[in-house]
Amino acid sequence: MKFARPITIALAGGIGSGKSSIATQVAERLDWPCASFGGFLRKIARGRGLSESREVLQEIGAEMMHGDLLKFCLAVIGQTNWVRPGSLVLDGIRHSEVLPIIRDLTAPAEFVMIFVVTPREVRLSRLQQRGRYELERLDQVEAHSTELQVPSLEELADLQVDGTRDTEAVVDQVVDWLSERFSA
Repeated sequence: MKFARPITIALAGGIGSGKSSIATQVAERLDWPCASFGGFLRKIARGRGLSESREVLQEIGAEMMHGDLLKFCLAVIGQTNWVRPGSLVLDGIRHSEVLPIIRDLTAPAEFVMIFVVTPREVRLSRLQQRGRYELERLDQVEAHSTELQVPSLEELADLQVDGTRDTEAVVDQVVDWLSERFSA
């Protein structure tokens, strides 16, 4: 698929919304590099000899958000073979403060934010199937500073997709939407 100019796609959504699966499959379909904020935090945790539990990742994420945001975003993007000017998929946006930084770092690419809308009950069910959380635990995790902005990111999105749909159908929707807006 050919686009008129490079595109940066930033995906956001709640824990268990399906955003990582969508990001990975969109990147594969378009043959674009894909970077993950969560993947970067897991790498840091492993490097420090820590577990990759949600609590540990949230604490590392909070540490990064209180540090040099430009350096943090560069490190996340640096996980890939992305070269400016090129297209990129970024998974796991959790804070509005990183959006202008990513926009600047990936310019002159078009910047598109996609929010994966998935009802809480569906997200909880997915997390329980993975053996992760019960409702009380999800409440606690979502009350952490690294999760508080996630719901407000929905209103900043250029496209909202239904995370309850089959991932392939959502990927089709994203690719079709990009094609309609940015085709060469």
